[in-house]
Parts: sequence; structure tokens; C-alpha cells
Amino acid sequence: MIISGGYNVYPKEIELLINEIDSVDEPAIFGVPHQNFGEGVVAAIVAKGANISEKKYKII
Repeated sequence: MIISGGYNVYPKEIELLINEIDSVDEPAIFGVPHQNFGEGVVAAIVAKGANISEKKYKII
């Protein structure tokens, strides 16, 4: 579990959303230190040979 800004963020829930993107082979979700929120949520993905645009698929 990642605690960001007082909210409990479950990596599996984010992973399930990212898995819905056709060009994503495998996501990894993890927390990193964040100056204002305690932890920030980061996704590292393995693409299925296609380019993935951050702007196109930005969740938040």
C-alpha cells in the first residue's frame, strides 16, 4: 500500500487500470518519496513494441 496525501493507494488497483491499455505488456506500480504528499505513485511499464504517449494515457 502507498500512502499519498493521506489516501491509501493500492498498487494492484492502478495496475488493473493500466493493464486495460492494449499496448502495455506489464506494469509495475510503486511509491517514491514526495515532498508534499509523503509518497508519490509511479508506474513503470513494459510496452508491447508500440510507443505509448504519457499525455494520451495519463490517468491523473
